[in-house]
Amino acid sequence: MGGATGSEMRFRIDQKDELKRTIISVINEYGFDGLDIDWEGSCLSDRISQQVTIDALKEIKDANSNFIITMAPEMPYLKNSTEASGGSYIPFLKQLDKYYN
Repeated sequence: MGGATGSEMRFRIDQKDELKRTIISVINEYGFDGLDIDWEGSCLSDRISQQVTIDALKEIKDANSNFIITMAPEMPYLKNSTEASGGSYIPFLKQLDKYYN
């Protein structure tokens, strides 16, 4: 989920259920066993968007313990930052603790 072209991902609080349905739909359609978080750039500074994604992923994992969540953040994103140019994986790491593989 994300990648170099995903820097403009933005989710509002009222989009959590829609995001969850979309993730589940893609997983089922393609036979995937999980999702890899690959956020880069400015979207990492959007805490609301991160929280919506975190909440959706937790709900999916709670309903399906076999669902795999992975991420491999680049070193510059392993800091507490809200800079538009940088951002941080810290919210993902902390709030998805015990959820990600």
